[in-house]
Amino acid sequence: MNFNKSAENGCFATIPIDIWASCNIHTDNFVDRLEGLTAEGVQIALVGIHLCKGLSPRFLSVCNLLGTDKCPFFCLAPCCLPRLTQESINVFLYETNEERQVRQESLQRRKRARQRICWICSDPSHQTKLCPLLPTETEERAKTLSDHIVCWRCGEYGHDKVKCSSDQSSTRPQLIKAPAVSIPVEVIQQSPSPFDEYCKQLMMTISVQDTSQKESHVVTLAGNDERHDTRNKIGQRKCTWLLRFN
Repeated sequence: MNFNKSAENGCFATIPIDIWASCNIHTDNFVDRLEGLTAEGVQIALVGIHLCKGLSPRFLSVCNLLGTDKCPFFCLAPCCLPRLTQESINVFLYETNEERQVRQESLQRRKRARQRICWICSDPSHQTKLCPLLPTETEERAKTLSDHIVCWRCGEYGHDKVKCSSDQSSTRPQLIKAPAVSIPVEVIQQSPSPFDEYCKQLMMTISVQDTSQKESHVVTLAGNDERHDTRNKIGQRKCTWLLRFN
């Protein structure tokens, strides 16, 4: 859905806005979709303003996953702290397309091994060996079953768990996790200024070194320079922005 809107005072040019419906920022598909915008060498900039709880770490994860070639600039203004009931907060790091493909394939293998559906027609109401689409001829039926059966141990097609030749120790397909940095929640909790410490820890997870934490001020449309009121925590938080230039 596209909307075109211009400021009434004429200070801004008409800017097209593309709204992505039913889009989940926490999935690999979101990163893939952003990468689709960078075709033919096009670069993008990401801006996250006053992102709450787990959105700030995910924002940095997306920036890291895209890499500096595709996303050379971002600006993040964290808002409130995430839930501090967990032991750590993960921020994902850059991985190549090949590494991501291997990880996604491992995820699919694990997902296949856990599903209880017919592997011929994908109907969960019956087992594969009872599928009505199976050939009636004995040898052809056996071959079709052998080709479509999924091993619960390794997640591959063509054999069952009893005949699995994998040397893995796990009883389920190996799950490859994305490279990540963990922020210890205890460090944030024990800091005299938890929000400042949170922003510091977030900045340390960014994949490149040329980053900075800036204190901002507001320039109004009328040209006046007005600083936020930093005498309260909310006003102070609005002045903390994390930037990356490449």
